[in-house]
Amino acid sequence: MFSLFAIMLAVIGVLVLMSPVEGSWREVGQRNFDTVQELSSLFTETMQGLQITPALMAKLSQKMMSYYAPKVSCLMAKNSAFEVDLRDVSVAQCFMAMGSTGKNVMWLNFAPKNTAIDPASGGSAILVYSVLDMVGVSSTGEHVPGTHIHGMVSNSRYMFNEDGKIQFMESEFDSGALQADNHMVLRYESMKQIESRRLHYDAMNLASPSIVGDWKGVGVKNIETIQRINNMAKEIQGKQLSKSLFAKMSEEMMAFYAPKISCRFWKKSAMAVNLDNVPVASCFTALGRFGSYIKNLDFVVENVAVDPASGGKAILTYNTADSTAVTPSGEDVPGAIVHGMPFNYRYKFNDEGKIYFMEQNADSTVMLGMVDRAMAYSQKRSGVAFLASSDNVSWSATANCLLAMTCALLAAALVTLWSRLYRRGPILLEHASF
Repeated sequence: MFSLFAIMLAVIGVLVLMSPVEGSWREVGQRNFDTVQELSSLFTETMQGLQITPALMAKLSQKMMSYYAPKVSCLMAKNSAFEVDLRDVSVAQCFMAMGSTGKNVMWLNFAPKNTAIDPASGGSAILVYSVLDMVGVSSTGEHVPGTHIHGMVSNSRYMFNEDGKIQFMESEFDSGALQADNHMVLRYESMKQIESRRLHYDAMNLASPSIVGDWKGVGVKNIETIQRINNMAKEIQGKQLSKSLFAKMSEEMMAFYAPKISCRFWKKSAMAVNLDNVPVASCFTALGRFGSYIKNLDFVVENVAVDPASGGKAILTYNTADSTAVTPSGEDVPGAIVHGMPFNYRYKFNDEGKIYFMEQNADSTVMLGMVDRAMAYSQKRSGVAFLASSDNVSWSATANCLLAMTCALLAAALVTLWSRLYRRGPILLEHASF
């Protein structure tokens, strides 16, 4: 009995030693291990010290094509802003997608520290632990100060098919570092653009002293004009923005404008005004027709700026206003105050220092919302439908009010008629002819 048991153990031992599974995963794993090692070498050779561009990724995919199956799946930075998740696509598609997330970085060093075979997968799964150094780069390839990252960890996973070709690859890393680098690169490029413009203007100033005096002198003069207009515009504070108020303002300010001007207000909106070569009063009147439901509480000029490239003839202003909705009679609408609404203006001056073009931009939806509230409040207070004039900004609210009242009156009439018919039903039917 004992000898039989011993023989069985010996047989099992031999079978274990000769196990094809163990031999298989080692053999397959070693083959796939070698492939990944070769890929790492190619990656370092192709990418190190170069900015990641579409052309570079295309070159890399071409070099590595033979190691991959015709169709592959790839996953990178799962659940992050840089996530790539493609299924059954070409190798080139994967490389281009993964490379697009790193367009603002350059790999300085790439060092695989561990490449491991997973026995449970039969050697088909290879895991790689790597560390890398990278730096943020601008669109022109400059290293961006403060973006060097040393020893960033990257973990990769490769799945091979039976033919020893990669059919799935995954790369995971802490995307926060890459995201921070991207932000710093974008900020750096923005600052470089500002500096480039400054240098351009400085060069222009050095090359043409007469131009320097012109744009600065002209610009200062035109800024003074705008400041005088803004001081006069303080008259609107605490007042309803009626047509008569704007007509009065246009008369007082006419000396600052050319005889004929063009104006743009609330561009690309339901309130848009586009007038060309018209008297100043026409522009002010058009602006005023939107203000009969608005009262200005405060108007603050935050910035008045000159554009050197225009020779000092273009002035931009940034302003904020506190306003409230009012009824046509001037009554404040409760809870309708808007604080700090931005208003931006653009003025163009002619050679005589007169404004020939002005443009106002602000959020029209806020203004229309105030108008609608004013109309609704007026209707509620009066108890009757509030008819809109031809100058009204929003006909929709009035139309809805009229429709609602018409439906209500019609319903009341039908109820009355039905009740009468119901009470007199037998008499009516008795005398009815069909």
